[in-house]
Amino acid sequence: MPKTGSSLTRIVGGLLFLGGIIAAVYFFVSFDTSVAVPSTTILGTTIGGGRVNNLGLMQDRQNGIIFGFGAALLGAALIYLGRDRTKTLGADERKCPFCAEHVKAEAKVCRYCHKELSLQA
Repeated sequence: MPKTGSSLTRIVGGLLFLGGIIAAVYFFVSFDTSVAVPSTTILGTTIGGGRVNNLGLMQDRQNGIIFGFGAALLGAALIYLGRDRTKTLGADERKCPFCAEHVKAEAKVCRYCHKELSLQA
């Protein structure tokens, strides 16, 4: 059974990973960096109008993408660190009663603590 802290770390990591990917995709695809420019008429000629890129909004978009992918990377690290590290016993293994390491079922001496094992253990 996994530890509660371990599963909580994986849940938080998963939410952080998913949220980071969503934020990065939003800033990359949908974040508008242009602003409307008013048009003026001088001597019958219209100047301006339309949309131009705003450097401040371009910087906000870049920061959003960087922080989104950074949060996703941190989430992936939390998922990895929160994994269950307990090794299950194989069909041909048993636990040493002295040091609790996994040894072969036929072993007569533990390879870790070098103590003699009984056949029933």
